[in-house]
Amino acid sequence: MNKVKIEVIDTQKEDRTENLQKKLSGKTMLERRYEQELMKVKAAADAELEDRDKGEVNPYTGREYDTNTVRVHAGKIGYVQVYDRSIHGWETMTEWAFLGKEEQKKVTLGDAYEPPVFV
Repeated sequence: MNKVKIEVIDTQKEDRTENLQKKLSGKTMLERRYEQELMKVKAAADAELEDRDKGEVNPYTGREYDTNTVRVHAGKIGYVQVYDRSIHGWETMTEWAFLGKEEQKKVTLGDAYEPPVFV
């Protein structure tokens, strides 16, 4: 007569073993959770990079210029160009108009105000 061996698997024991192996690998639950959040942030940044392909690329960074990047207008004296990511282009205005907008932003935003980037 053939004997059939029946093996009972203790799933809780396997879970405990897996948890022990994870602990021994040096990563705590907090570290794994941090890595998951980091992956989400990287995915969001990659999605943002896709939109950057539409605008003018900064040759130093290889990415689209940031909003509120300012440069002197090449052809008009007394004018500046301010980059706006929402339109993916440069907006031309006089220096005085630009300075007035910046003062208004300072008053409106308070501590959240970020100064422009000059190139």
